[in-house]
Amino acid sequence: MSVAEHIPAEQALFLVALAEDDPEKRAALSHAAQCEACARLLRESTSMLRLLDEQAAPALEPIDARLEARVR
Repeated sequence: MSVAEHIPAEQALFLVALAEDDPEKRAALSHAAQCEACARLLRESTSMLRLLDEQAAPALEPIDARLEARVR
């Protein structure tokens, strides 16, 4: 992402979920430091991610060990 490119709304949640040292996230944050519209989009996406994390319901039943092993 160059400084001239705006952050697509459909990618903002993905970008804020990336690790802090991820190159894409760093580029997005760098752009947002100079673009209020993109900074607002990233703030809103960060809030949305926090809400989703807070509302994530724990599994009601234990996960079958065989299924967990297959997934891993």
